Amino acid sequence: MAEKHVARISVIVPVYNALGTLPACLEALGRQTDPDYEVIVVDDRSTDGSLDLAREIAGRLSFRVVELPFNKGQAVARNEGARVATGDLLAFVDADVTVPEDWLARYRRLLAAHPDVAVFCSGYVVSAGDPPPALFASHEAFFRRLNLPSLELRTTTSANCVMSRRVFDEVGGYPEYYIDATADNRARKAVAANEDSELGFLIAARGHHIRWTHDNLVRHHFRDTWRAYLKQQLSFSRMGALS
Repeated sequence: MAEKHVARISVIVPVYNALGTLPACLEALGRQTDPDYEVIVVDDRSTDGSLDLAREIAGRLSFRVVELPFNKGQAVARNEGARVATGDLLAFVDADVTVPEDWLARYRRLLAAHPDVAVFCSGYVVSAGDPPPALFASHEAFFRRLNLPSLELRTTTSANCVMSRRVFDEVGGYPEYYIDATADNRARKAVAANEDSELGFLIAARGHHIRWTHDNLVRHHFRDTWRAYLKQQLSFSRMGALS
């Protein structure tokens, strides 16, 4: 009897100046129990030594590191990771996130049990830091999503999700926006405009299914000062309005 094909999962980690959180993120990915996965670290022209650190850890764990020639933003970094990925499934996680050892295995089981679902997203279990602003942000995110039904969504997250490579390619990946789309943008940074949510809009518009699960939570490093937290929330509001 022929062995059943196990779809490879390509994990893509965009990195920009994440020196303090990157080791925990990559070490956790190196401990995954999943039978077939690869990790692609995309450095978005970091200036704090993250690239050298990523290369050191990746060399030990047999991960791949891709270096962008210019600081292009997370949408571009994720798309570049997807471009070189070899997996049938794409998993996305941020450099300030630490995943459990069965993170990929849980997603694989969910996709096998729901073959009609193109994307599964999940959230955060607890802050990976102790300052009061980080703990507040962690609890706020948890309770905001506590009653989110495990049903159909029309949006996606980017810090903790897995999706079909075929569907990702079908919609053209994460939307990349520029202030002047007619200019030569090779050296310009893409304007963040809720690109993770907009990817979900594109996927749902094509008739594909997106689901939320409460059963595959990760640890996240939230902003550790009130100033940084409020600045982030204002940015989220602005990007959501633009979207």
